[in-house]
Amino acid sequence: MTRFSAGMSACALACAAAATYLWVENKNLELKFDQERKRFQEHTQQQDARYLEAVAAFNAYLEHPVERRNQQASPENPASRITSGSAITARSSLTHSAAQPLLEAEESSLQQAVSEKYRVLFSEISLDATTEKQLQSLLLERERLATLPTVNYFSAPESIEEHAQLRTQALDEVDQRIVDLLDANSSRLFELTRNSEFEQHQLKEVTDSLSSVNPLSHEQERTLLLAKLRHKEAFNIAMRDYAVAQSNKRAMADEAVKALTRYRDDYLQEASAYLDEEQMAALTDFEALSFEEMEDSLLASLQTQ
Repeated sequence: MTRFSAGMSACALACAAAATYLWVENKNLELKFDQERKRFQEHTQQQDARYLEAVAAFNAYLEHPVERRNQQASPENPASRITSGSAITARSSLTHSAAQPLLEAEESSLQQAVSEKYRVLFSEISLDATTEKQLQSLLLERERLATLPTVNYFSAPESIEEHAQLRTQALDEVDQRIVDLLDANSSRLFELTRNSEFEQHQLKEVTDSLSSVNPLSHEQERTLLLAKLRHKEAFNIAMRDYAVAQSNKRAMADEAVKALTRYRDDYLQEASAYLDEEQMAALTDFEALSFEEMEDSLLASLQTQ
């Protein structure tokens, strides 16, 4: 009996020790799970911020130019906040530091971007020296606004839309000041080319692919660019009208795909009048893939709305 009791006691102690060990391990697992859950939530928030920024960028690309309003930057104008405040103060504090070469490189890059982006506009305008200097300055200001970072890993989701609206308002103001310097024809060229980075990049890819076999002339490049931008504008107008008229997402998506198809077909139809068979084949192959990618992005953006 004594031997049996001792055995039972040893067993009880072993069970107690095992239970204590399991309890401690369970607490450790709970702690690790909680830590992993928090890390996952932080990662998800960061991914959401990046995704929302990408969607906002694509929607901005599709956005039809809004009517310009005559308004001046002022403390009452929210758009002025995007180019003032702590961000500008911080930037100014860098001008006498080791960051100066980087800032100068950035300025040089912006000047090159303006020169390339608006080369069609510059080839058409004839302004006096003072007005041309004003135009260059305003185009640089516009480029800074368009590329100004407003979203990062720590951005609150609700601030993303607000920042996008502030950017749009600030760009509208600068656009109006630019148009005020130009005649009707030049204003039209500015309207077409101000958001044309993507299309100009695409055209350069086509041009590079043909450069060694059947290069495009400068006139062909100019004609293709303006043709595509006009058809893009028609697509943007159609998308705006569908957004007003349609509330059903499925119907909206169907109409968007039809509008994108018309954009592609009308552009290629017009382009065929300016290219030979080999050039046209290269352009058609390139745009087939490009518009397929655009359709995927467009449908993805509509599904999140």
